Amino acid sequence: PTPRPKPIYLPIIIGEACFQQWVHGDVVLVLDISTSMDRPSRKGRSKLAATLDAAKAFVGMMDFTPDTKGRRDQVAIVGFNDTAWIETGLTSDMAVAMAAIDHLPAGRAEGTRLDLGFQRGLEAGQGAARLADNSLVMIFLTDGLPNRVPVAEDGTMETTVRRSAQAAKDAGMQVYTIGIGAQNDINPQLLGECASDPGRFHYAPDPEDLGSIYGQIAHSIGCPPSDFWGGR
Repeated sequence: PTPRPKPIYLPIIIGEACFQQWVHGDVVLVLDISTSMDRPSRKGRSKLAATLDAAKAFVGMMDFTPDTKGRRDQVAIVGFNDTAWIETGLTSDMAVAMAAIDHLPAGRAEGTRLDLGFQRGLEAGQGAARLADNSLVMIFLTDGLPNRVPVAEDGTMETTVRRSAQAAKDAGMQVYTIGIGAQNDINPQLLGECASDPGRFHYAPDPEDLGSIYGQIAHSIGCPPSDFWGGR
């Protein structure tokens, strides 16, 4: 009699590599400037102070010097809490970007209007300074749950937030989301759904870990998961 076939497991070696080319970006940093950001990090300073330092370090990694074809990075700075505002539109002036980050705490207030943060982030990315050849990226950071967001027809604030994030994605933005602080202070599922894909959601229990996360994001802009088998 013919024996019953059994599964055969074959090892596979995938020789994938990221032959990274320099990709210039129009990057919009959207930062939570709510009063909950006053809570301390593991180093004893506020989450807001650690977040702003990490944002400035990320800006420092960008290349604002035009190459021979005039290509360069640009960055916009957006803050949100009970409202949302564009602190500076897309710029390749590092001094302007750093000053905008330093000025964000002046708008500190209660509230976590995630929906408005996504909306202002999209507006900042679509400004007149937009460079068509640059990758359009939004990096969205929050330490809180949706608060004071208009309720959608299904009775949830989350649907309103998801729609605002989807509008940015539909406009061609690569959306990265970052949740910081205790896990019960944020909604990881919501932030994962707001990102362009679940792999672009990052969780930082402590804002002191943001530096490495920003570094990962900077690398992935040039080597997106879609370039790899299985979208890893």
